Amino acid sequence: MSSRQIVTSCAAMALIVCAGSWYAVSAFPLHATSQSGSERQAGPGPLERSAKAVTPENPIPRRIHYEAPVLPNTVEATGGTLVVKLTLDSVGRVAEARVIDSAIKGPGFDVSFSGDRAGDQVQASLRGETGLNILTVREALNTFTDAALVSVRQWRYDPPAEAPLTFDVPVRIGKAPEIMAFKAAGPAPKDTIVRSDDTALRVGGNIKAPTKIRDVRPAYPPIARAANVTGVVILEVRIGPDGHVEDAHVLRSIPLLDEAALDAVKQWEFTPTLMNGQAVPIIMIVTVNFTTQ
Repeated sequence: MSSRQIVTSCAAMALIVCAGSWYAVSAFPLHATSQSGSERQAGPGPLERSAKAVTPENPIPRRIHYEAPVLPNTVEATGGTLVVKLTLDSVGRVAEARVIDSAIKGPGFDVSFSGDRAGDQVQASLRGETGLNILTVREALNTFTDAALVSVRQWRYDPPAEAPLTFDVPVRIGKAPEIMAFKAAGPAPKDTIVRSDDTALRVGGNIKAPTKIRDVRPAYPPIARAANVTGVVILEVRIGPDGHVEDAHVLRSIPLLDEAALDAVKQWEFTPTLMNGQAVPIIMIVTVNFTTQ
């Protein structure tokens, strides 16, 4: 084969390779991947900046998959509550997530932070121990932030009416303190208790659980029964001074059973809880057991 033929053959092969590469890229375009793991997002991401707000016409959709956050055992903290801003894509996946407020509690300290760069700013409202080791607080904040992000990025929702959709959710880890300033963006989801000035007492110690005077059994969802899905859904409920359940959210989820549990529990009624002769609201944990028997 002459030199000219060799050059011509090489050029033809290169042209075929380029054409094949162009076709592959056209047929299977690359897409930007969503956040994963505990990657921290500083400030609103591109999807959040273009996201729709929650409205009655575009409400927070039903959560269909839940992964509970794991309490880190490597830090000197007993619990935390973090407000996470979620941004859903068109199919209900959590495409972006960032922590915007935090409250961390541990032996001798109870601190709160504001802003998604709280770990860098370390601007805390300290209550209790004044000799708090700031490095301990920073480590606790970073660890709890990572735990919350790992959790929420595995959540799944029904597709929103208009996407992308952004809203705030509280994530409670361990013996979680309250973030009193938390308010949801727009109408709250059915599984979230949201109160900015809640004075409700928690059942425990001298606060006894009230007596249930009206019980409503949950309607077993046909799809769950057909799939033989059973188990216990654990909820946190807020009971008003009159004994009616005012709100509830799921602590331990069984996705196919959560809505039925919530619908039933919100119809329960209890005896009023009295404190110094006055009826007061309380917060307590309840369980709903689903069995096919």
